[in-house]
Amino acid sequence: AAFALDALSEIRFDRQSAKTATFLLASAWLRSGRLDDVDRQLELVRPRLSSPASGSDLDADWLALDIRYHLSKRDISDARQLVGRFYDSRTGDWITSKTTSLELDLARLSLLLADGNRDPEITAWLERIGQNRGTFARRRAEALAVGALRSHASRNVRVSPALIAAQGEDWLRRNDPSQAATLLRQAALLEANDSIAFQYAAKSAAASRSSSDFKTAINTLLEVARKHSDASAAPDFAMQAALLASQPWKPNDESDKRVEILIETLREISQTWPASDTALKANRWLCR
Repeated sequence: AAFALDALSEIRFDRQSAKTATFLLASAWLRSGRLDDVDRQLELVRPRLSSPASGSDLDADWLALDIRYHLSKRDISDARQLVGRFYDSRTGDWITSKTTSLELDLARLSLLLADGNRDPEITAWLERIGQNRGTFARRRAEALAVGALRSHASRNVRVSPALIAAQGEDWLRRNDPSQAATLLRQAALLEANDSIAFQYAAKSAAASRSSSDFKTAINTLLEVARKHSDASAAPDFAMQAALLASQPWKPNDESDKRVEILIETLREISQTWPASDTALKANRWLCR
């Protein structure tokens, strides 16, 4: 940092390179916890940051830094006020004309992660960043989400199922289906919404199947069906486990164990949802 300050002193501040270097230095200060230094630098630029639409993308990046500065101080209300000047609090749409600043989009994500109980908005904002900014931006957003997940876990804070699922999806893209299946299963078991829980469980089961872990895939489907047994889709979801148990497991089939699991699953469907059409199908299957 000292070297950077010496270099900056030799550059005219009105040159773009000097402005960029100053921003990078302030960002480094924020990462290292030098909040007083960050605040002093922000005081110099705040007067021109009335709107990112009327300034440069670098000005939007400074705004993002200011939001992250307030979040670092746990000034959630001040950060929320800054974000609210440019984004609709409900939809996330830009109130002013859009900039190309990914940093400002990521700052809004940081606020959602810090704000608590905003799982649907976090999930939707991750998707929007990917759609609007591309794959690299989506990866950076997911890295933020994963970092929040680890921070919450270390402080014994309730972890959002959406964050766990985001990390699971990331492991899928890294071609690690076993790790992805574990995280998506956790997300499914924590998720209160029936349809979202079933989506996470289906993805987890598919990941388990791709790594030839058929028993885990079946257990995941059944556990989530049991937890959401009142949902109309629960019996059919449990039947997916029975169908998986009815097919040979490759590369190493365990036919005796598989048939045992199939019979137990069909009996559970019949007993848990006796009035459902799925239970009738399970009963006919058991009578074969």
